[in-house]
Amino acid sequence: MAMLDFDTLEEKFGIRLLEASEAVYTVNAADLLNETHMRDFIAAYGPMMKALDDTAAAAYFSSWLSGIALAQQYMVSIYNTALDLSLANISVCLIPASGYTRIAFHLHQWRENEGPSASLARGFWREAVLTEFYGETMRPLMERLSAVSGLHIGQLWGQLPTKFNYYMAAFQKITRRESQRKRLADDYEYLKQELDPAVFGRSKNPFDVKPRMIEHLLDASQQVRMKNSCCRYIHTENGDYCYTCPRLKEEERAVLRRDYRAKASAAASASS
Repeated sequence: MAMLDFDTLEEKFGIRLLEASEAVYTVNAADLLNETHMRDFIAAYGPMMKALDDTAAAAYFSSWLSGIALAQQYMVSIYNTALDLSLANISVCLIPASGYTRIAFHLHQWRENEGPSASLARGFWREAVLTEFYGETMRPLMERLSAVSGLHIGQLWGQLPTKFNYYMAAFQKITRRESQRKRLADDYEYLKQELDPAVFGRSKNPFDVKPRMIEHLLDASQQVRMKNSCCRYIHTENGDYCYTCPRLKEEERAVLRRDYRAKASAAASASS
């Protein structure tokens, strides 16, 4: 495997190889399949991220979980190798940061499963890797998280496509080798269009969604992606609907644009 910058794992995906001594709460991911442990985790995390109810904590945790999913996708495409991201090999760590709480994933042991170079064999390997990861790591966590928090599991899975669309586009921009860019695109297309929905326990693959574009908050000549699912920020202290929230009505979004642009224009005039 090509030389890996281990800092990338933590900076981009929240995966660290050393124990998080600064963490105020740590739990093995496998233990979160137990209802009591998951309730304890949500009870600890909720106040730290100022959640008004368990659904907000669940949605935020699901969004953080996209980090390990992105890490596996990145490793498979860029390095043609898969990490051991089994639940027992991961600890979930709550770490206070400047004004928020971040979640890190401590990888207990570094184990790789290198993929074959031949196209056909690699296709079978990729299917096996993603089936195992989503079927045995992500799905059990999502199902327990939904059952404990009361947030529909579709809303939990729905946090991932928004992150994936953003980061996969970013990876394409920073990846220099054409062969790796092609593999990034091909592997992401496989995840979205070909991985069996049954792996996720769903009737439809949660990644198989069409991005919806809306007018940029400030620049009317540009467009931005609408979020795939509500992030539940509105269910946090002093929270509100995000401009890109799919639950906003278009007339409400238009009001936000108008008000934001008026404030921006006033600020620009005051500084000139």
